[in-house]
Amino acid sequence: MSPLVLWVAHALASPPPPAHPVAADLFDLTGLAAFDIDAKGERALLTLSRWHRGADRSVRDLWVLDLKRGGMRRLTEPSTDDRDARWLPNGDVLWVTEVDGKAQLLRMNPETGARLTLTRFADPVSLVDVDAAGTTAFVVTHHSQPVEDDFAALRKAHPMDYGHAPQTRSTIWRVDLTSERVTTVWAADTHIYALDATLDGKRLAVLTEPDDRLITREGGSDVVLVDAEAGSPQRVASPPWRQGA
Repeated sequence: MSPLVLWVAHALASPPPPAHPVAADLFDLTGLAAFDIDAKGERALLTLSRWHRGADRSVRDLWVLDLKRGGMRRLTEPSTDDRDARWLPNGDVLWVTEVDGKAQLLRMNPETGARLTLTRFADPVSLVDVDAAGTTAFVVTHHSQPVEDDFAALRKAHPMDYGHAPQTRSTIWRVDLTSERVTTVWAADTHIYALDATLDGKRLAVLTEPDDRLITREGGSDVVLVDAEAGSPQRVASPPWRQGA
């Protein structure tokens, strides 16, 4: 028997490659980052994430899943920042994505694909919530505020960081989804890291911290109730929950 025949026979008799996942398989996974079901329970809005080999980064896009027939349809092209997607009562989609390099709030008709950019903030949109009627959205943006301390003059005179770095401050905005008008609700002197609107959109509950350092969140957070019309904040007294923590 020739060596070639022996080699082929050995190759055919060799066990198949291992079926368990290997490191390279991680780059082929598609994950469900978030989902939302429409009011009729007929469609699911999916935010899918996966690794884009060409761009060498993780990307996310929006898909509609027909819960009755099972078909899927892509709504957006891969982006670095498709998130906070939800159905509006009229069937439109509201979500956050990058526009000119900044995260902004958009709405889309999923049937026609027509989309409208609702915000053009200088700072990217961070948090979003919507009232039950789907007429008003509340968004949070963050900006840096220099610290006025003993090193302020040195920082202005020289391109170096002396003392404290700039602190992050947050602003809550109201976006009228009918008129597209954007107004300020509350310009906070703290960093907001959570936002929740009441069903009627008249009040907001937010979690704040002195700045965006994680260490200040540990024991330094506050619950603040904001009147969405007057823009007046009211800090919830801490003893009822903090003393028992």
